[in-house]
Amino acid sequence: MNEKTQRPVIVNHIDEAENELAPSQLLEGTEQLGNPYTTQAQDIENYTLTVQPENATGIFTDSPQVVNYIYTRRDAKDVIVHYVDVNGNSLTDAIVFSGTGKLGLSYQTESKQFPYYTLTEVPLNQKGTFGVDTQVVTYVYAKQQSTLTVYHVDQDGNPLTGPQVITAMLVQLYQTNPKVFSGYDLIAMPENANGLLLETPQAVTYRYLGAEVLGVTKPPKGKDPLKPTGPNVTTPVEKETLPATGMAQSTVGYWVLGFGLLSVMVAKTKRKEA
Repeated sequence: MNEKTQRPVIVNHIDEAENELAPSQLLEGTEQLGNPYTTQAQDIENYTLTVQPENATGIFTDSPQVVNYIYTRRDAKDVIVHYVDVNGNSLTDAIVFSGTGKLGLSYQTESKQFPYYTLTEVPLNQKGTFGVDTQVVTYVYAKQQSTLTVYHVDQDGNPLTGPQVITAMLVQLYQTNPKVFSGYDLIAMPENANGLLLETPQAVTYRYLGAEVLGVTKPPKGKDPLKPTGPNVTTPVEKETLPATGMAQSTVGYWVLGFGLLSVMVAKTKRKEA
């Protein structure tokens, strides 16, 4: 058998990096020397033929021939990753994974860490495959919460009412206020009456001083301690009076004595004339 009659034609389907995309085809050249051959491209998923080989058709020769069909992966749509809070507010810029030349390839996204936030759940499409439609991956975060407890106590630390527990988002402004308790006065406003909620639970304590501690008994609310009350009590009427002095009393006495002496003298004179 003449070896020159046995030179085949090998048909390859590869990408730009010469990775095989489909099994190679072997066209036997046995007894085909001088005869024509024909090859065809294949329909390969997610790929487009970019190089049509010049020797796609030809004649069997006495030398092996290689026909290479070169394909390029098609473009896909982008994958866009968002990082937002529960209200949809962005926590950072979105990340775009380009789909150029990636149709059918896999993608994988990752969560991020943000101060004072916790990831609520991993999105179902955290990883997947680049496709013909744009894909959006959204990581949703909830702001961490903390607690603030407000106490109202007397000077000995005894509670005047139940504690008030405030639960809110971290780094959120809070404001507390004192309360009014009968017979008690606020000693001073606590320094942390207003502030920011932090990761560590906080406490605000209002301290009040009882009036009896100072020896003062406060009257019942709404009553005037200077006005006596009761069914048989009369309210004295204020009168305007002049000031009495010792000189005024002495003058009146002299006038009375003088008038008496004058009367005696007149009586004696009348008896002598008679």
